[in-house]
Amino acid sequence: MMQRRPHPRYYSNSRTTPDSSSPSAPGCSTVQLPHSIGKQFKDKTASKIKNASGYQNSSYECNSNEHFKRWSYKNSKCANTEAQVEDCGSTNTSKTLMDSLKLFYVFTRPYACFGVIFIIASSSLIAIESVSDISLHFLVALLKVVAAFSCLIIYINGINELYDIEIDKINKPYLPLASGEMTIETGVLTVSYFALLAFAIGISIGSTSLLWGIFLFFIILSAYSVKLPFLRWKSSAIGAASSMFTSFAVVLPVSSYLHMQTCVFGRQANFPRPLAFGTSAMSLFFIVIALFKDIPDIEGDRKFGIHSLATRLGQKKVFWICVYLLELVYTFAIVVGAASSHPWSKHITVVSHAILSLILWKQAKSTNYMNKSEISSFYQFIWKLLYAECLLIPLVR
Repeated sequence: MMQRRPHPRYYSNSRTTPDSSSPSAPGCSTVQLPHSIGKQFKDKTASKIKNASGYQNSSYECNSNEHFKRWSYKNSKCANTEAQVEDCGSTNTSKTLMDSLKLFYVFTRPYACFGVIFIIASSSLIAIESVSDISLHFLVALLKVVAAFSCLIIYINGINELYDIEIDKINKPYLPLASGEMTIETGVLTVSYFALLAFAIGISIGSTSLLWGIFLFFIILSAYSVKLPFLRWKSSAIGAASSMFTSFAVVLPVSSYLHMQTCVFGRQANFPRPLAFGTSAMSLFFIVIALFKDIPDIEGDRKFGIHSLATRLGQKKVFWICVYLLELVYTFAIVVGAASSHPWSKHITVVSHAILSLILWKQAKSTNYMNKSEISSFYQFIWKLLYAECLLIPLVR
């Protein structure tokens, strides 16, 4: 039987004779593999195993690092999302609060509150007889009176808007109730709260003259707006003017002065010269305000049957009637100041009112009464003139 020969490369350079000690097949020579071949095979196998292991380890490390990076990115993204949600929530809360304050600001019409503050301060200062009267007790009492009547102003403006929603949709669509930004329920709750708060402050003070002032102020200006038989006085020019000047020019300053004179300082009630001048000047001012505020509202007033002086005579005539009435106030003030027995009061009263008269005339000549924005600007200018007059009234002696 033929035997298979090994491959020549497994042979050494020389054949070896069989060793007597090692068995072999008969007739066959014994081939011995060199030591270098086995070592080479062993090293190559180990190298492959090592390389394979190293590849797996490096692949595992790479995959682990990539997984960690993805986990870190995911967590950081979630953290950023949560932070953004928190920031968004706080931003929305701040925006809602600012929107609510803006609505309240427009609803209350703060320039009217400023007018009340100036009138109360002016009439209260008339009660001051010496520097020692200006004390912490006086200032606290003044702030309480301001708080009570400011609450009533918020009530009056609100109740007027509640009964004028349809008219304001034409004349003043930016107002909260007319624009729909504030609900009627919110408006009713707001005016009710501030009306009750005004009376609560008046009762807590315990001044009879002040409480009567709050009550009359509430009744007169409610009758100005409320749609009930024999009320809604704003529907006529005479009713609007009379309700405005009796409440703001008579009830408000007289009750404030009598409260300071009798309740705060404990003196006898009287009616001094500055108070008489102040009520007269304020009466004309608020007649002007009542007439002038209807000039830009002609369209809506005509549609809803409100017979204001502006709808009857037209914008131009009412505009100049208001200007002449204010000039009459300043002429009257100059005459009263010139008759004063105090030189300092005489000079201040005459000079200041002469300057205000010239400023008024110049402003009136440059105003286009057909332009709604210019009319609104002039209306605000009248309020500024009122504030200036309030500062001058206590100086009339």
